[in-house]
Amino acid sequence: GDYAGTFDVALDPTQVEVRMGSEVVFSQGVFRLDKEKESRLSAYLRDSAIDPDEHGYPQHDRCVDIDITCGTGPAEVEVLGSDLSHGYVTENADYRT
Repeated sequence: GDYAGTFDVALDPTQVEVRMGSEVVFSQGVFRLDKEKESRLSAYLRDSAIDPDEHGYPQHDRCVDIDITCGTGPAEVEVLGSDLSHGYVTENADYRT
């Protein structure tokens, strides 16, 4: 998105596909959402969430898989994110480097 626009990367939206978990949410240039799919996606995100009442590390090994196919070639990259919830930020706010 932002990078492609800033650096004028040629992307054909009809070649882009976005999946969350096993659900296709965008393909052939249009969003592929309906009430049933949104319900399944909501459950997928809920099942992957951290329980705020659990303590210890790691709390769980669940993740949200988001796959983006740009249709520009065979390159592949893996991006990892982390917990930036309010509780995490509050707990770590006093650390100094």
